[in-house]
This record gives sequence, C-alpha cells and structure tokens, in this order.
Amino acid sequence: MAEGTVQSQALIDRGAFVTRHSEMMAVATVESLSAEQLSLVQDVNSVAIDVQVTWETAAVGTFTRDYTLPLVYEEGRWRIVWNEGLILPELAGGNRLVMEYKVPARADLYDRNGLPLAYQGTVLSLGVVPGEIEDEEG
Repeated sequence: MAEGTVQSQALIDRGAFVTRHSEMMAVATVESLSAEQLSLVQDVNSVAIDVQVTWETAAVGTFTRDYTLPLVYEEGRWRIVWNEGLILPELAGGNRLVMEYKVPARADLYDRNGLPLAYQGTVLSLGVVPGEIEDEEG
C-alpha cells in the first residue's frame, strides 16, 4: 500500500485516517471493493491515475464511482496525496457517512371481497387467571 505524502501525513494523522475510513466501510456495509485503471497522466514528479471503483455492499447493493488518485514522487518513492474525499468525495470537509435503516410497516392484505385479512390496527388483549376470579358466576 502506498503511503501518503509527507504533507498529507502532517495534516491527517494515520491512526485517525485508518479509524475514520474503517468506520465508514462498516457503516456502508462494504463487502468488497475492486478498481479498474482508466487512464494515467504522468510528468516528472506527479501522476494522476483515473480509476473506476466498484463497491459491493450488503445494504445498498453494487455501485461504481470514478476517482482521480493523485501521487507525487518524494523521498525516492511514489506517495498518495491523501485527502478526506479520496475514498468517497462526499467525506471531504469532515463529513461523515451515516446509514439509517427504516423497516417499512407491513402492507394490509385483503381478500377478494375487500375484507381485511391482515391490517395495521390496535389490538386489545384480556386475560384471566383461574383461581384468582373472586366472582366466577358474575
């Protein structure tokens, strides 16, 4: 795995970066990621790699995103120019990923005459404990 640039590492603590993105992957229910290189533009000390990333998630299915991965050559190796939006652009600026699950209510079911078979409503329940009835005949 490529390291971030010296400047990126100074701005974004490695531990905080790893924790933030691990949490994001868990919230997004990521099962797998795959990337395909689309293009590469290089000059002497920098590279811009366009990639398409396919996300496989348990909650929202499969989706793809296109990214540009910036690298610079420093201290004898290629390093990624890290930023908060590198994994998902929406995470830039300190944004967080939140997943809210809402289970919809069950739909009402009707018979062929339009009479309800199963529906949302209020149920009242009455119980009797034998032996504690004071006036059984009443």
